[in-house]
This record gives sequence, structure tokens and C-alpha cells, in this order.
Amino acid sequence: MEFKPRTNSLSGRAAAAPARPAAQKKKASKKVVRRRAAAPIPSARTARDKVLGVIRHLFSDGEPRDRETALHDLADALGYKRVGPKIRAALVGDLIAAARRGILTNERAELRLLCRSVEDYERDFLKDQFLSSIGRARTDREEASRSFARWLGFARTGPAIEKTARSLINGLLREGRLEADGHNAIRRSRS
Repeated sequence: MEFKPRTNSLSGRAAAAPARPAAQKKKASKKVVRRRAAAPIPSARTARDKVLGVIRHLFSDGEPRDRETALHDLADALGYKRVGPKIRAALVGDLIAAARRGILTNERAELRLLCRSVEDYERDFLKDQFLSSIGRARTDREEASRSFARWLGFARTGPAIEKTARSLINGLLREGRLEADGHNAIRRSRS
């Protein structure tokens, strides 16, 4: 009779330990599965701008969703297995923020993506959103452009967003709604 080493089905390596009873094998495999499954980040510690990016990505398929479906799809995209009261409250707040920021629109009790790209938005709306995205503190123009992109749920600051942000900054400076503080820094006007 020839000796054949047992192989572990998870790693494919030969196992030197004696065979375990079936009940112990099941427990061991569950532990491996639990360790490999990434736990979702608690809703209180999730960066809200990242959630808005997930919302934009989720709705980029063009399909409208009712509020409940949107909540469950968003929870699933963030890695939550169920929607408890705390997660529901946080995600409802994120969907409301997405609608206020112009990422989503709510028409006939259905949520859908308002605009696919930054170029599709109205300029006056973008000016207001830009000012909201930078807050009151002095900021670098480049950082303001990134903040603006995240504010609208875009994951990356591409050439179109950079060009739009530069144009918005120049227009807001001319209108007196922004102040230049040095060569590269800007802040909202105090008036």
C-alpha cells in the first residue's frame, strides 16, 4: 500500500496532522471564512464624501430606484449585510445629502442620477456648490478642486473637473464671492 499525504483543500498543501473528525473540520473552515471576509466599516466612521462617491457610482447605471431599493443597494455596495436602524439613518442622510448636492434627483418617488459629468450641470449651481465644498477656511486652489470633485461624488479629479474648477474660481473671483489670498490660495469672501 502506497502512502499518500492528505492535502488541505484551502491551501493545497500536504497536511501532516492526523485526520480531524467532521465536526472539527466544519468549525475550522468557518473560522477561515470569517477571517477572510472583510467587515464593513462602521457607519459612524465612514467618510461621507466616499459614500457620496459610491452613490454616484451606484446610480451611474442610469436606473431609477425607489428609496427602499436605493437604501438596500447602497448598504450592499458598502458591505453591510443588513440595514439596521443606525445604518438606515446614516444612509438616508447620505441620500438626502446627495440630492441636495445635485448628485441625485428625486422625481415621482424615484431617485436617479441628475448629471453624468460636471459639464452637464448649470454654471450658477456649480458656483454655489463650489463655495459650499471649500467651506470658510483658506485653501489651495488644487485642494479646492479636489474637494469640489468629492463634494459632487466624483472619485477622481480629471481634466474636465479641473478645467471647470479653474473657470469657477476665476468667475467667483471676478464676482467678489471668492478672495485670492496669495498666489495660489483662495477663500470665501467675508461679505
